[in-house]
Amino acid sequence: MSTDSVTWKGFTFNTATHPASPTASQPGLAPGYNQWMPENVSVANENLQLTIQRNSKLHWQGQVVWAAAEAVLEQPVNYGIYYVTFKVTDKDGTPNWGIYDIDNGDKVDINSIFGVFLYDAQGVNSGNPNCEIDFLELGFQGQPNNGSGWIGSQPNGPALNNAQFAVQPWDLDSPNAPNFDMVHRIALDVKKIPSTGEVTIACNYADGATPVKNYLAYGPYDSSNFPFDGADTISYTTPSSQKAYVPELNDNMRLHINLWPYGGPSTNDPVYVQVTNLEVPS
Repeated sequence: MSTDSVTWKGFTFNTATHPASPTASQPGLAPGYNQWMPENVSVANENLQLTIQRNSKLHWQGQVVWAAAEAVLEQPVNYGIYYVTFKVTDKDGTPNWGIYDIDNGDKVDINSIFGVFLYDAQGVNSGNPNCEIDFLELGFQGQPNNGSGWIGSQPNGPALNNAQFAVQPWDLDSPNAPNFDMVHRIALDVKKIPSTGEVTIACNYADGATPVKNYLAYGPYDSSNFPFDGADTISYTTPSSQKAYVPELNDNMRLHINLWPYGGPSTNDPVYVQVTNLEVPS
């Protein structure tokens, strides 16, 4: 077990899988240059908390560079259905979804991304190099919240949207241009979230080269009561035409949960996300 780890509800997470990036001319402006601090993953209010803070070891233009958080589940992954319940909060754990509310115009945080995904850090797969399946990426991907930019260009998709399901590579046909059979943008309606502040995602990763089924429901659900057919449940299945990019399970794949910004939160405030429940196939 890593010396930089957090144990929560019987799970152990490595919090130091990212070494500090080299000093760059503009550190933190892309995932490859993010700073990552193990202490940005902790247990708070009995939940697994990830935060973006100005606490890196790097300075840029007179300020401490923002640092991201990542928790990597140490146990191997399996085929089956994964369930993750989470909430966006303030520093005290109170729900604080306004930064992702598409109705808040330019007051949202366009830069900060919360992700839950399977990933192989060894990079052995040819079509999907890191065997990456994104159960959910919450955020605007650095794009404006006004229907412009690539996040607003999905055919028949919501012009205003704040999250996505994906099987990588998202830019299959052209670098940095989305293939919307690989990435599917959705509008998470924060006004449908109950007073607990929780949202639950489920992902059915049934087998290699089998379409992935993604779901999002408003509320704290688990495997006993998840509303797969609920009226407000958002669902998406990877098209059969792209199933070759769904990787076969291998021993290097792990479940990752992270929170990172493009440079830093556009609100210039720390960001907090708490995971309240996790179920993984055994």
